[in-house]
Parts: sequence; C-alpha cells; structure tokens
Amino acid sequence: MIPLVSTIIAAGGARTSTEQYANFLRELLKGTYILKDSLGKDAVCTQPSKCPTAAVYSPVPVPWTYSFHHWVEVDEKGHIEAFSSPGAFGYYPWISENKKQYGIVAREKRTARAGYQSALCGREIRNAFNKYL
Repeated sequence: MIPLVSTIIAAGGARTSTEQYANFLRELLKGTYILKDSLGKDAVCTQPSKCPTAAVYSPVPVPWTYSFHHWVEVDEKGHIEAFSSPGAFGYYPWISENKKQYGIVAREKRTARAGYQSALCGREIRNAFNKYL
C-alpha cells in the first residue's frame, strides 16, 4: 500500500504515516486499546447556542460533541454517525458508529477549513459505502 501522504500529523499531535495510522485504527477496532469502549462516552456539547458555557467548541458548523480526544459526529436528530478526529491540515480519520469500519481521508494540499472539507468528503464516502452493506 502506498500512503497518500508520506507523513501526517493527526489532530492529537501524532506524527506517523497514513498506513501506520490505519493500522492503529484496525487495532483499536479489534479492542487492542481501551479507547474502543470509550468512543463517545461522556461526550460534551460544543455548540455555543446550546451550551454557552461549554469548555470545548466545535471547529465545524455542525452539532458534534466531544469525547476523550475525538469528535462524536451526530446528525440533525442527534443520532451518532461516526467518531472522528479531523485535523487542521485536512487529515480525517473516522470510525463508524457501530465500531466495525474505519476510513481515512488524507490530502496533499492544505487549505483553510481543510479538516471540515475532508469530514464532508468522509461522510459522503461512508454514506455511499453503507448503501452496499
């Protein structure tokens, strides 16, 4: 496998290759790391209009919540769609709400709001993939 980007910097500051990060996500889904059971736990509101005293604010204009160094992506009805960590440079790893699939969107060009653009792209990929499950 040839990584799309030779070196990435994940939202949490990890510096690794896309292939190595994919391996981390596979191990997480297998249950190697306790984070699997913590995905989405104790999530906090990030929208100033709903929780003006929030300590964490979403960098995207959607009602995501935040939990243990990852975003909990929710739809308009509050249903969990994915757990993710979109980075400022457009790197977007995600795990499906059922914790069975993962994906990564990696960019070569870094633009303003690249993380959000990659998250939108990742959502489209997830939705297209889910139609075939």
